[in-house]
Amino acid sequence: MLRKFLSSRQPLWLGIACAVFIATSDEAITATDEAAPKLRYDLKSKSVFAYEVKITADRPDLIDEFHGVVSYTVKNVDAQQIDVNFTGNLGRKQTQKAAQTSAGPRRGGPRGRPGGSVRPGGPRGPLFGSGTMTGLTHQSNDIRLTTTGDFVSLKGTSQLPYLLGNLSLLPFENFSEEATRSWTRNSGALMTEAGDASRIPGPRFRNDDARNEKTTSGGSSVRYKIEPSDDSQLSIRRVSSLKFADSENKGQRIELSLDGKLAFDVERSLTTLSESKGAFAIQIDNVSVSIPLTVKLRLLTEEERKQHEDKQKAAHEVRIAKLNEIQAAQQAKLVKPLTDKERADIITTLKSGRPANVSGTLSFLSKRTPTKDDKEIAKAIQSLLTNRNGGIRRNASTAWAKWSTLLIEGTEAKQPANNSPRRRRPAR
Repeated sequence: MLRKFLSSRQPLWLGIACAVFIATSDEAITATDEAAPKLRYDLKSKSVFAYEVKITADRPDLIDEFHGVVSYTVKNVDAQQIDVNFTGNLGRKQTQKAAQTSAGPRRGGPRGRPGGSVRPGGPRGPLFGSGTMTGLTHQSNDIRLTTTGDFVSLKGTSQLPYLLGNLSLLPFENFSEEATRSWTRNSGALMTEAGDASRIPGPRFRNDDARNEKTTSGGSSVRYKIEPSDDSQLSIRRVSSLKFADSENKGQRIELSLDGKLAFDVERSLTTLSESKGAFAIQIDNVSVSIPLTVKLRLLTEEERKQHEDKQKAAHEVRIAKLNEIQAAQQAKLVKPLTDKERADIITTLKSGRPANVSGTLSFLSKRTPTKDDKEIAKAIQSLLTNRNGGIRRNASTAWAKWSTLLIEGTEAKQPANNSPRRRRPAR
């Protein structure tokens, strides 16, 4: 059932961007016009540009908002291909909606669920970003594109929920090879659902994960039309559809549809503004959920980009300063003599037999310089050198390299009082 599907926490990884562009593209030119512009990406090597990205999903339970600034640096350009490095991510803000019905606020249902039928928090699962989505944490991607915007390769990922694909690829469009005012790009698409929920959500790296994956094929269609505009930039209508249908479950369908316009600066060969509206929809049997979406990209001015860069640098410097402050405090703590209570607690922990606690304490002690009052701790470390746990033995050996001096020096100091001078053997 749909409710069970939406509440699934199994990792679902949508390699949509990669699969769509890798698949063979079938281009349909509706009208060739020699007077029409022949659009190309003519980016300059070493050039830098940035976009502000805003995405909103109007879910039944909450407003899901994504916002951030992403940066691009052109690394290499030749007659056929362009290499671009992407850095950035989107932050996420979720604003809960008040649970309302026609008769007023919902009352608690069975098991504390509002109305007794919908899981708290509304639709869940990786399609909605409940799993790990790489586009929501800082990423660096290396992108290779053709001059018409066709995807060649992508190193790294920046996946977004709601089938939106890789964040790093959002600003790039697919142009026609010919001079035309309207064209369509049709491609194949692939969605992979990992069935092993026991592992950390993420892209599959292990060969043995293949048997736990479910792959669903689909198709993508993007229609473009250059519209009349009084502006110096081209106004392009963009209508896209991405569809998946499960061959094993004919009642299951997933679709992302977007309709919008973009402004393309021919001189800079960059999209300066793109706004689309649409919906992300799932249908299983006779039950369906449709979530309205808006996606907006705006090219930052050079001044805005530099301000953002300066802000990022300042924030980085603040983080480094705080890190140095924490490290200095930790170092001071390591130099500061232990109190009687701290010594007693350390000895208790070392004798507790709990591997994690013992190893953690040994690691802490290996960074400290012992004092003459810490001999009991040194004895406790010495007793762990033959522990049955290999990790504890290794950590004890590392700590013992520093702390053994306490017992060695103590033994040497007592030798004169306890041992009589050795007698010399008479010469033969």
